[in-house]
Amino acid sequence: QPTQFFDSRWGRRHETRTSVGRVRGEDYKPCIFHLSNLSVTSAIDARGIIRLGVVGAIAGRGSCRIMAMDRVDMRQRVVDARVARVGTVDEHGRAHVVPVIFLLEENTWYSPSDAGKRPAKRLRNLITDPRVTILVDVYDEEWSRVWWVRMRGIGRSVDAGAEHERAYRLLHEKYPQFTAVPGDEAAGPTMAVALQEWSGWAYSSSGSSVDAETF
Repeated sequence: QPTQFFDSRWGRRHETRTSVGRVRGEDYKPCIFHLSNLSVTSAIDARGIIRLGVVGAIAGRGSCRIMAMDRVDMRQRVVDARVARVGTVDEHGRAHVVPVIFLLEENTWYSPSDAGKRPAKRLRNLITDPRVTILVDVYDEEWSRVWWVRMRGIGRSVDAGAEHERAYRLLHEKYPQFTAVPGDEAAGPTMAVALQEWSGWAYSSSGSSVDAETF
């Protein structure tokens, strides 16, 4: 539907069009930018993938293009990242978010924890609600480098066995300063998340235009 908004900087009234699509169980809506000479378009292709396009001048500084990402691009950015924010839900229904180191193997996300008298809070939260949200992002004052990837899945605690040992070995390969090994006093359980959904956004891509996807 057409939407009008008032640009107070220039004393002008503008009109833009937004649309809402339903893709694989989620609602999507492109945002409305309160900037002059900026248009936002969206469409859903035959595969059910939403395509977003933003073209226009921002405060006279030229044109821009805001990109979504496909799964290959999202996965590579996550693999290369060094830190993530992992969110769980506590017994009171509150969000519990902490920064962690991690690794991605196939479609499972792993993150270690320290040993203690009881598991880390993020692991205890999985007992009552196994849903996990993971955010990996980059902010830079050069906005063309800004991006984020969000993953959602079902988490569990792994504290022994071959999977636990493999996760610790791969974590050591990614982070040389990570020296704990299973059996050490400092080695706690590992959070393992079976990823069910990916979504992401980038101000710009390294090459051709890409699409947003949800899995």
